[in-house]
Amino acid sequence: MNLVDPNIVSNFVEWKDANKDNFTWWSYVNIKSDIQGALAFANFFCPEIITKDNCILLKDHFDQKNYDDWKERLNGDKTQIEKIMNLYEIQDFFHINSDTNDPFYNEQIKALAKSIQFYWSLTLQHNHPDKNIIVSVFEEYDTLCITVYEGLE
Repeated sequence: MNLVDPNIVSNFVEWKDANKDNFTWWSYVNIKSDIQGALAFANFFCPEIITKDNCILLKDHFDQKNYDDWKERLNGDKTQIEKIMNLYEIQDFFHINSDTNDPFYNEQIKALAKSIQFYWSLTLQHNHPDKNIIVSVFEEYDTLCITVYEGLE
């Protein structure tokens, strides 16, 4: 299973072309990152959730004031609170270091969304087998978004 088409990662392709038959994704990660970055990505792709008033919320994205505001606005609707509190625009995960002029930028955002959805779903299902946690990727106002919520059974 290949989540990412290597052709949309121009730098990887350049390195692979320069190192025929001797360059892999492992090689690329070794050049582009370090152990601290790898550990950060391990946690990024395996999120933790917290529970507030029976709502499941992404721990690293949680803000108490924001939660209180949405809880009041949405009249305590658990599913809607989860959907809005866990909502994140995919492009914002790496907006500081992204080249939006890259000809493959949109494909990269889609591949990232697919990868996040895959790993978050596996992690949340593994860590919370008693819950029907849904990781949803969708487009809103021409922007790819992700959210997490507990589906009703």
